[in-house]
Amino acid sequence: MIASALTSIEHAPDESSFLSSVSADINTIAIEWLKAGELCIIEGKSESALAAFSYGYGWLDVGVRAGLFRITGDRHLFTA
Repeated sequence: MIASALTSIEHAPDESSFLSSVSADINTIAIEWLKAGELCIIEGKSESALAAFSYGYGWLDVGVRAGLFRITGDRHLFTA
């Protein structure tokens, strides 16, 4: 779900805006937690994987709700 969410958004703030760097940071955080979750799956730690995926997904969802991302794909992936 987090992988689908990452491909369903794009940065909304203007590139020269401070908020553009915040949007980029949130995207990076989500990607890092996706990777952490994938590593947990490889290690057989499914509960930790779920926690990592959920945490990263939460960052993306709050970014959408704050207007830092524009939904370009599946709107049903987000609460906004």
